[in-house]
Amino acid sequence: FSGTVNTADPHCLFVNDGNNQDDTPSCTTLASSISYTHAGSGFNNPNEPLPQDNSQLAAVAQQGGCYYEGPTTVTLSVNTSGVGQVSVVSKQTTSSAGADQMNLGIDNSVCRTDGTATALPLNGVIYVNDSSCTASGATACDQTANPFSPNTGGTSQVQSNCSNCYYGATASPYKEGDAFVYGSLSGHLTVAASNDVIIDKPITYKDCTWVGTASQSVCGYNDAVAANAPPNDTLGLIANKYVEVNRPIYNSSASNSNRGKPLPDCGSNGALAPPLCDPSTTTGSAGAQGLTIDATILALNESFVVNNYGTTGDEGQLTVYGSIQQNARGPVGTFGGGGGNTGYLKYYLWDPRLTLYGPPFYLTPGTASWALTSSAESYTGTCPVMPPAQPRPTSTVPGWPISGSTTCVPAS
Repeated sequence: FSGTVNTADPHCLFVNDGNNQDDTPSCTTLASSISYTHAGSGFNNPNEPLPQDNSQLAAVAQQGGCYYEGPTTVTLSVNTSGVGQVSVVSKQTTSSAGADQMNLGIDNSVCRTDGTATALPLNGVIYVNDSSCTASGATACDQTANPFSPNTGGTSQVQSNCSNCYYGATASPYKEGDAFVYGSLSGHLTVAASNDVIIDKPITYKDCTWVGTASQSVCGYNDAVAANAPPNDTLGLIANKYVEVNRPIYNSSASNSNRGKPLPDCGSNGALAPPLCDPSTTTGSAGAQGLTIDATILALNESFVVNNYGTTGDEGQLTVYGSIQQNARGPVGTFGGGGGNTGYLKYYLWDPRLTLYGPPFYLTPGTASWALTSSAESYTGTCPVMPPAQPRPTSTVPGWPISGSTTCVPAS
């Protein structure tokens, strides 16, 4: 690349694909062909800082949500009546008969640890914290809790060293607060993790999912006052470190033809269960269909990224319908240069319904208020169709709450 890169980030934070860690180059010491012009970018006013961590959501989860410890799998589904459900497997969470015992003042049967499908948490928050287990003794960690752990057994296809499995993995991945998430959602939910949120398969909304086609319209707003109105589905994924798309690869013990390549597609012949499979619907061809993620994504200290994004193979289009907030911009694939494409091509679209509501207990910015001092656009595409303004109720009795007649007139 040769030219000027404009950035709002004075530290020029990008993910370094050499060691799976964020790199912090100086804006003035990069290649001479690249000029970072922070002051001249039009974004030279102080940018809005992200919150420092998501630990406040742990207390929220324990009082009306679901709180778990250690690597935890969260599978979203919709039952035959159209109601949203969640199935959770959390081997290191204190439980009795499959029910989570770590929550306060709620029906713990809602918060399961054994994969039983239940209703969504009452306040819509699931939090996965680091485990308090130890290396040995009565509170020894279950080292099979993380599917990528070399102690899991029966998964010789995967990496034997989890440092190459996903970005946020530590030397003790079997006790990290990692949330492995996928499925279809109906309702409102926030899934937060003290370490990583790892997306293992497509995540879609029941009321309206976006597959990234040119002829598709943005999702319309479901008027909450209408009879039998469906919910406006919304999912927040909040990680202290990475929110990342899973792309597991064969380890060094695999045959030469497979070594270093992505594992089989989820659901294909011979594929293991997520996250030990490739979540892309089709891989390895120009017609790859890719992956859809309907969610509001927040990576507080790292990135939204695809792990092993530079490994050979075209995964197709990564469609994100919602929003992305991240501390550093993470890569999802490579393209061009005569070597073909690897990983995903981007197709990101803002969900305009987020102007009206957001995921439960979504974190607020790091400063007390927002202030717009100027704005400018250089956009040549088609603007999203925003939902109409909601009607304003009127009543013969002044004041609030409204009583008596509730006839509505259009908002002015």
